[in-house]
Amino acid sequence: MEYTLPTATNTNGPSLDTLYNKGLALYHLGNYTEAIGYFDKALAINPKYIAALGGKGNVLLALGNYTGAMLFIT
Repeated sequence: MEYTLPTATNTNGPSLDTLYNKGLALYHLGNYTEAIGYFDKALAINPKYIAALGGKGNVLLALGNYTGAMLFIT
């Protein structure tokens, strides 16, 4: 799988960086469900956005979903 840097933006809404940063802030606040939502929104725009992949993996780890986390953290 090839990974890309966060260069693409969503012309119909927030940028990848904005979505990722909101997800990261929610993760640090312990709001894991909403954090996953923001990481998923970023991944819907760019499925290879490595920061969102790692962010979602970290949330799944925090939730104890180790099998799911392994899909996102490599």
